[in-house]
Amino acid sequence: MMKVYKRSMWVIFKELVYAPAAGFVVYLAAGFFTSSAPAAYGISALVALAIACLAISGGNVRFELEPGGAFRYYKGGKLQNSHDITKCHIGYHCESVSGLWGSDDIELRISDRDSRIDCSPLGPGRFHEMFEEMEKLSKNTPGKLSAATER
Repeated sequence: MMKVYKRSMWVIFKELVYAPAAGFVVYLAAGFFTSSAPAAYGISALVALAIACLAISGGNVRFELEPGGAFRYYKGGKLQNSHDITKCHIGYHCESVSGLWGSDDIELRISDRDSRIDCSPLGPGRFHEMFEEMEKLSKNTPGKLSAATER
């Protein structure tokens, strides 16, 4: 049965909280450059709205992994990458910032075309779940790290 991995609701929530916070920062900065309150409100509202729209649609990613090893990456509903994991070595690179509003930058690396895929929207839990399933199908040798496999 095909497994589908989508972005984390926590990631969406954090990005939606950032939108009004960014709008407020822009409002404070605009206050130094303009004496018009409506202009400052308008600019900050546009920035907050733009960030909220990007949070909702920008991280709209989906990963599909079939039992036979077919792996597909969709962004915005469009297929971006497709790989046969049974013929590849896989690895990843992860950088995390701790704290309540911390972030995780996660990059999946696939050896067949030296692909690097941003998996940050999944969050670390879903990503590691997906990676474990991929590793069962890949050419990776258990217990050994190759140049393409960084942890």
